[in-house]
Amino acid sequence: MFACVITVFVANALLPSVSTQQPNLWSEKELWQHEEPLRKIFNSLKSRSQNQPSFSDITITNVTTQVGQTVFLHCFFEAFGDKTVSWVRLLDYHVLTVGKYTYTTDDRFKAFHTEYSNEWTLKIELVQERDSGFYECQMTSSPPARQILYLRVVVPQAKIHDGSDLFLDPGSPINLTCVISDSPELPVFIFWYHNNRMINYDLPRGRISVLKVSQDTAVSNLYIEDAQPEDSGNYTCGPSNTDSASVLVHVVKGAKQASVQNDGRPLHTSAVGTKGSTALLFPMFLCFQQLYQNRWR
Repeated sequence: MFACVITVFVANALLPSVSTQQPNLWSEKELWQHEEPLRKIFNSLKSRSQNQPSFSDITITNVTTQVGQTVFLHCFFEAFGDKTVSWVRLLDYHVLTVGKYTYTTDDRFKAFHTEYSNEWTLKIELVQERDSGFYECQMTSSPPARQILYLRVVVPQAKIHDGSDLFLDPGSPINLTCVISDSPELPVFIFWYHNNRMINYDLPRGRISVLKVSQDTAVSNLYIEDAQPEDSGNYTCGPSNTDSASVLVHVVKGAKQASVQNDGRPLHTSAVGTKGSTALLFPMFLCFQQLYQNRWR
C-alpha cells in the first residue's frame, strides 16, 4: 500500500513537467511514431556501448572538408519501405536526426531526404574541428542496417617558402611563392600586401597567379621584375580561409654580404636572387601552371 502511494505521488509530480515542456506538441499516435524509432536506436547503441564499434565488416566512406565550410554526408539504402533512417555521431553516441527530424540542440545539423529516393543526407553547417570523427547512418530494420562515414576536418595553413628574410641585389626579380596546405577548397581570394598596401591590382612591374596544385593544396605566386631598394619591406600573403604569412624582403647592394649574420652564419638567401637563376625557375612555374590549366579545361 505504501509503495502504491509513492508511485501515485511520483507520477503526479512528473506529469505536469512533461506537459509544460511540450504542450500539445504531438498526438498520442504521433508521439509513439517518434518514440519507437528512438527506442530502437537506443537499444542498438546500448548493445554496442561497452566497446568501440567494429568496422571490420563495413566499408568506411571518408569525407574531407575544411573549417567553416558546409559539408554533406550521404548514405544510401536500396529498399527501406516504411523504415526510419537516423544519423548518429559515434564519438558520444549522440542521435542527431531521425527521419527528417533533428534531435540535437545544435542547429548546424539538418537531415534531408527526397520522397521515394534511396539517399539520406546529413548537412553540417560551419564545420568545426570538433566535428571530426565517425558518423553512422542507420536504418531501423532488424538487424539494423548501418553505413559508416569518417569526417576529417582540416585547418588550412599558409606559408611563404622563402623563409622570414630574403636578400636580393637591385635589378633581381622578387619571386615569392605562398603555399596554402590542407585547403580542399580553393580560397575565395588571396590578397598580397607590400607593407600595409594591397598590391593585387597595382603591380606595373609584376604579376600574381593562383592555382590549385593538388586536392588539398593551393599556390599563389608573386613576381616583381627589376626590384629596386624601394621595393624592400614586408610582403604578406593573405588567403581568405586562413591566417596570413609574411616575409621581409631586403633589396640592397651586395645582398650576399648583407645576408651574413654577425656570427658568420648565412641567413636565408633566395634561390632566385639573381637573374640567371630566375631565368630557369620562373619559366618552369609558368609551364606547370599552363599544364594544370589545360588539364582542367
